[in-house]
Amino acid sequence: MNKEKFSVPNISTNLPGPKSKEIMIRKSRTFMKPRSPSKRGLAVKRSYNAMVEDLDGNAFLSFSSSINAVGSNHPRVIEAVQKQLKTSSGGAGQSVPFIDYAEKLLKWLPGDLSNGKIGYTATGSEAIDLMTRLARDYTKKRIIISYHGLNFGEGTVDCSRLAGVGKHMFKGGLSPLITEILYAPWPYCYRCPMGHNFENCNLVCLSYFEEIFESYYPEEIVGIIIEGLPANSGVLAPPPGYLKGLRKMCDEKGILLLVDEVFSGFGKTGKFLSVENWDIVPDIVCLGKSMGGGLPISAVATSSDIIDKCGSIARGTVGSFSGNIVSCVAATAVLEVMQEEQLLAKASRQGLMIKKRLNELSERFENIGDIRGIGFMLGIELVEDRKTKNPANELANRIVDNAYRKGLLIRSMGRYGNNNVIRLTPHLVTTEEQIDAGLSILEESFKLAIT
Repeated sequence: MNKEKFSVPNISTNLPGPKSKEIMIRKSRTFMKPRSPSKRGLAVKRSYNAMVEDLDGNAFLSFSSSINAVGSNHPRVIEAVQKQLKTSSGGAGQSVPFIDYAEKLLKWLPGDLSNGKIGYTATGSEAIDLMTRLARDYTKKRIIISYHGLNFGEGTVDCSRLAGVGKHMFKGGLSPLITEILYAPWPYCYRCPMGHNFENCNLVCLSYFEEIFESYYPEEIVGIIIEGLPANSGVLAPPPGYLKGLRKMCDEKGILLLVDEVFSGFGKTGKFLSVENWDIVPDIVCLGKSMGGGLPISAVATSSDIIDKCGSIARGTVGSFSGNIVSCVAATAVLEVMQEEQLLAKASRQGLMIKKRLNELSERFENIGDIRGIGFMLGIELVEDRKTKNPANELANRIVDNAYRKGLLIRSMGRYGNNNVIRLTPHLVTTEEQIDAGLSILEESFKLAIT
């Protein structure tokens, strides 16, 4: 077996390679429909740090990380998992790793959350459901305000209904769809849903809530749920002052601020929670994806006051594999790596470097309408021209395809049925050499797609 590890892309076959094609065919015969059918498949043989190798010997650099902030197969995570497997792989609640991780996780959280309590779940969607159940139990209210265009996972009932996206993958088979959930417009400043420009809008999107409170008393409303930094909608970072205003409004109305940090948490934006970039502390927060270093684990954290006033749903775990002992030791190793390698500071520093390169790119390519995001969560919105802002979906698809064929993995996302935003979410362990290589491939992919 070839033990060599690549640090930059190395493509040696046509893509997808023959072995990857074979796996894709077998998968189509055996499994349900894929979430997003693509001809850009690759069958993974092994992965390490920011690199992925396929069965055909091709090496890809991933700028599309969502579940592993510290990279794939980090040695510290592997060591912790192997050591734990020699003693026990099941049963968790009364174990040292189960408690150790909860104590260490709380220390990373801001404000009152650091003195609060957590509950384990296995997936981000389960964490969303637990968060909304806790919030309703604590407040004794039913109505939750969500946002158009945001999504909160899939596969569980409440998180699917909370999604402000009408795709069948989120809401298919659910009835009724509207169950005590209201929707507000998210501040998508490049395409303001309320027809304003940020320079003179005075955050009019916040005033929309007054319309909601005209129809529903605050005494009927549990709270407002947001994504810390909406990733799948096109990296829609809120404008300055918006989250501060939202937090203030929640406090004045006596309602909770619920934050989904499943994607955006664990340092991707240079802060442990993305909302810390705007000095916000949630009442309840969900965490997941990067949490276990590749193993399934998620959590809900909130204040002791909220937990202590809830009933038996606040029992600490939800589901058979919540807080699994192996996942707990892996998650502990993730926090240790983040601390020792100073990955939050790295994401903040290198994120600025990437954004500078992207801004230089926008000076050369008129199809770049907007560049946004923080740290290692960045978005490039592509348009047919900057005046009309018509989404350039086909262009985005060509760029993603070109990058794939050169060994760079990126994704396109968007709102209003579009996929015209190139999303860049590198692993926190990505080196400067890899960032430079990835951005060079991205630039080449733009040139090929546009000329």
